[in-house]
Amino acid sequence: MKHNYIFIDYENTQPANLELLNRPDIFVILFIGSQQTKIPIDIVLKMQSMGERARYIKVSKTANNALDFHIAFYMGKILAHVPKSSVYIISKDTDYEPLINHLKEQGISAALCEEIEQLPFLKSVRTRPLQLDDVPKTNQKRVTSPSTSASPRGSNATSKPQNPSNTLSTNTTPIRAQHTIKPIVHASTTPAVTNSQANNLTKQNELIQTILEILRKIEHPPRTQETLINHIFAHLRHKIQRNQVPNLIAILVKQQYITLTGNKVTYHLKEHKKEAA
Repeated sequence: MKHNYIFIDYENTQPANLELLNRPDIFVILFIGSQQTKIPIDIVLKMQSMGERARYIKVSKTANNALDFHIAFYMGKILAHVPKSSVYIISKDTDYEPLINHLKEQGISAALCEEIEQLPFLKSVRTRPLQLDDVPKTNQKRVTSPSTSASPRGSNATSKPQNPSNTLSTNTTPIRAQHTIKPIVHASTTPAVTNSQANNLTKQNELIQTILEILRKIEHPPRTQETLINHIFAHLRHKIQRNQVPNLIAILVKQQYITLTGNKVTYHLKEHKKEAA
C-alpha cells in the first residue's frame, strides 16, 4: 500500500472535512504556529479518530517562515525513511511551490493544495456537473408492463415487462453518462413491486434522511457538487459505494432539498424543515 503524507499548515489555513483523510493509507501531520493556543474540538476529535496516523507538531518560537521550515524538515525526514511515499501540503501559502516543484523534478509525487478536497487521490472520480435535464420530471410517464391483449393475434413476438429501475444498484452509471438517472417509482403506485424492490426503496429513503441529518448539522455545507460527493461518501462509505452518491444527489434535487447551478450547490433545508413543522 502506497502511503500518502499530508502536511497541514494550520497557521495559514484551517481546512474543513478532515474526515476525508481517515483512511489507512493516509498519515496527517498538523503544524501549529507558535501563537496558536487553541484548536477547535471538531478538529481534535477528527484527528483523534485517525489514531497513530495523525499527530501534531507545535512550532516553539516565532520567526519568519518558521512553520514552513518545520514542514520542509519533516517532509525530508519522512521521504528518507519511506522514499516511495506521496507528500502533500495543505496551505494557501505559495512560498511552498519551489519546494513542490523540486520534489517533482526528483520524481517524487507531491502537490500543494489549498483545501483537502483538492488532493489528487480524492479526485479520482471525475464527473461532469449534474444538469437539471438529468433529473426526472415529476410528471414523467411511469413505466408499466405492456398489456398482453395489445399483441397482434397470431404474432410470435412477446413483450417483456419492464421492471422499475433500482436507483441504488451497485451497477449505477456515474453522472457523466447522459440521462441515466431513472424516475423513482413508489411501491404504493406500482402494481408489480417485489419485496426486493420495496426494500431497496426503503433503504433509499433511509439514506436520504441520513444525508439530510448530516447536512443540517454542518454550519458551512459543501458548495460544489464534487465536495458534496466527497462529504456524503465520507460519512456513508460503510453503507454505499461511491458511484451511488450522484444518484442520491439527484434525488435531493428532485425533492427540492438542493438546487444545482452548474457545479454550484444551493441548499433549501431550512425551508423544508419549516414545512414539516
